Amino acid sequence: MLKFTEKNSSIQKDLTRAHQEKNNEKRNRGLKRKGEEAETEVKPEHVFAVPKAPSPAPRARRKAGLRPQRREVKNDQSEEPDEKEGGKEKETIEKPPDGSVESEDIYKSKVEIKVKIPDELKSFIVDDWEQITRHKNVCVLPAKITVDKLLDDYTRVKTNNSESANKNNKQKAIAEVTAGMREYFNVMLPAQLLYKQERQQFDQLKRNDPNLLPIKVYGAAHLLRLFTKLGETLVYTPLPSYSVNLLLLYLNDILNYIKRNSSIIFSNSDYQSTKEDQESNSLTPEG
Repeated sequence: MLKFTEKNSSIQKDLTRAHQEKNNEKRNRGLKRKGEEAETEVKPEHVFAVPKAPSPAPRARRKAGLRPQRREVKNDQSEEPDEKEGGKEKETIEKPPDGSVESEDIYKSKVEIKVKIPDELKSFIVDDWEQITRHKNVCVLPAKITVDKLLDDYTRVKTNNSESANKNNKQKAIAEVTAGMREYFNVMLPAQLLYKQERQQFDQLKRNDPNLLPIKVYGAAHLLRLFTKLGETLVYTPLPSYSVNLLLLYLNDILNYIKRNSSIIFSNSDYQSTKEDQESNSLTPEG
C-alpha cells in the first residue's frame, strides 16, 4: 500500500505488467505441454488396443482419490454378436480411500473381464494338458489348422451369410477383433502359452526362421490356452464399456464356432512324442 502519487502509480503499472507476463508464460508452457501430449497420443487400431507386451500391471495401483468409471458387462454371451441387445448388468467399482494403495488381486477381482469358455471346449484344454505334461508329447507343427487359418475360416463363414445392410459393419468389427486376436497370440505365445516341454521346440523353430509368426505355425490347442488368459490380460487395457461388451460377444462367438467344428479342428494325431522320447524308445531292448 503506497500513497497515490505519479511515481507510485508508475510502480503499480510496472508490477501489474510483470505479473501478467509471468501468467502468460505459465499459460504458454501449459499449452505447449498439452500440444506435445496430443501429438504423441495414438488411437487404438482395433476394437481393443493391443499392448506391445501384454502383461500384468505393477503389484500395486495408486488411485489418487479418483473414482473409477463404471463398466457394464452383459450376462449372457451365447447369442450372435449382431442379435444380442439387452441383458446388461452394471458392476460398480467402489472408490477406495484417498491416497490408498490397492493390491493387484483386489483390483483384478473388481474389474476382471471374464471370457466364458464352453464346457465342451474345457475337455480339450484338459486333454491338451495331459498330452503335454503327462505323456510328454508336443504338438505337431505346423498345425493341420493353424490359428491364422481358423480365424480366416471364421471370418468367411460369419460374413458370407450376412445381409447387405449389416454386412459392412459386421465385416469391420470381425476384422478388428480377429486382427487383435492375431497380435495377442503372436506376442503372448512365447512367454505365456507354452509349457516347459514345448520351449525347446519353439526355440528350434525360431532358429530356423527368425521371422516366425506363431499364428502361422500353432493351432487351436494353443488358441484355447490364449482364451484362458485373455480375460486377466484385458484388465490392463484401457477399454470403454461399449468396446468391452462388443469384444466379449465376438470372443464368445469365436469360441462357439470352434465348439461347433471341434470334430474337425481337434484330433489325437495333433500330438507326437518328443525327439528325446523317440530316441529313448529305440534304445530300449526288446523282450
